[in-house]
Amino acid sequence: MSPEVLAYLCILLGVLVRMLIPALRKYGEAMEEGEEFQWDNKYTVTAIVSVLVGLATAAIGFDLFTVPDTYNFSLVVGTIVYGFGLDAVITEVSEWM
Repeated sequence: MSPEVLAYLCILLGVLVRMLIPALRKYGEAMEEGEEFQWDNKYTVTAIVSVLVGLATAAIGFDLFTVPDTYNFSLVVGTIVYGFGLDAVITEVSEWM
């Protein structure tokens, strides 16, 4: 696997993990209150839209990221954190608009 493909996949992973945090937070709150977590169909639609937005965000973010010639642990961690942070910034900016 080339470093570019690995970098893109790790950026996408970081973006998608950041998008899952609100759902995991709701799941955790339901468990703390002793309620059963109910899966709603709107979660499915939101998940599909999140994946599509994640693919677009990762594509845009990948264009701004400089991929080194070799791949190692720092490339994997760095690109996951980069994708996570990129989505966090996009989420915060969208809250202000």
